[in-house]
Amino acid sequence: MITRAHSGHEPTDVMIGSDANRSRAKWLRGAGGRPQPCGPGARGFTMVEMLVVLAILGLLAMLALPRIGSGKGAELRAAAHAMAADLRRLRDEAIRRDVTTALVPLAAGYALGSSGPTRALPAGIALTVESAPTRLLPDRGDLIDFFPDGSSTGGVLTLSRNGSIVRVLVRGVDGRVRLHGQE
Repeated sequence: MITRAHSGHEPTDVMIGSDANRSRAKWLRGAGGRPQPCGPGARGFTMVEMLVVLAILGLLAMLALPRIGSGKGAELRAAAHAMAADLRRLRDEAIRRDVTTALVPLAAGYALGSSGPTRALPAGIALTVESAPTRLLPDRGDLIDFFPDGSSTGGVLTLSRNGSIVRVLVRGVDGRVRLHGQE
């Protein structure tokens, strides 16, 4: 091995020929410029130790995330997403079958049509419906109707619980359904 000095620095190792193979003998520069072995006696973490730590962190994250997601309003948003999906299905069915479909509000949830399946809302979630003004459709009440051309009577369905509010908006012109949340 040949060493040469740099100005103001410690000697640098230069490998020639078979000496280059010695660099594969697991020597590194440690603190103070002294060579340190990086073999079995070296300081640091093994791959197995790192994998164990990662596995433990993964388990902790798996246990903690459901508790974080179950915060205030998560169930309310889930109910609003389910209602929006049902409204979109009603609109698609009206177009596909060339009939008028409706969402009928009930005391503890809503029904998909006058004789269709009912959906119960989770406990504590209140539903209020603001549909088309009754002077325009006096015989329809609080129904949200979807017509064969894709349009709707329109309206706003408000889900609320403990001060949290999520609104499901139905546009009358084209029957578009979207969510608007406030917490």
